[in-house]
Amino acid sequence: MNKYNYHYPKEYEIYLNYMGQDDKGLLKTQLPGYASISEIIDSYEAIHEEEPDTLSDKYVHFFQKELFDGQLSFDFTQTDNPQIVMTDEDSQFERYFADNFEKLLFQCAFSKYEGLNYDKCIMFNGSSSMLKEALQRHNESDVLSIIDKFSKTYDFQRAWFSDLTHHIGFKDGISFYIENKNNALCGLL
Repeated sequence: MNKYNYHYPKEYEIYLNYMGQDDKGLLKTQLPGYASISEIIDSYEAIHEEEPDTLSDKYVHFFQKELFDGQLSFDFTQTDNPQIVMTDEDSQFERYFADNFEKLLFQCAFSKYEGLNYDKCIMFNGSSSMLKEALQRHNESDVLSIIDKFSKTYDFQRAWFSDLTHHIGFKDGISFYIENKNNALCGLL
């Protein structure tokens, strides 16, 4: 990080100060794995010793998926406020994950705790073929445009921590969380 003059986002530094060793499963709501800073450091030391050529000069991981098949990483190609991306075990880009660390934290907190505030919670999953059919039926190329139309029709307000793959809406004691992941939708209402 010093070599490329990268700096962690301030929100991540605050997160480390309060939850660096154990975040009580907060980030685990998005993926099974761990975010303990000591385990991440151990992981980097092992990679540096055993496979230093797989260390990336663009992506720095902060969350290791279980079974070591990838991680969430800061994308330092955008150094002002790095996006969160999924990288594979060789630190190569797989896909976009969240706009930034602050939004990721709020998305995780929302999906973990929002359902506790209501009498009823409905969770749903849809396959990629179901999503494709819905896009064709609504004559849309982007699922967020369908969700935006739904939100406007029923007066839902979009939460500020929504992004390209997470749409969070709320109004009068009702909320929804929709995630577009691997060309499929999942969420809760």
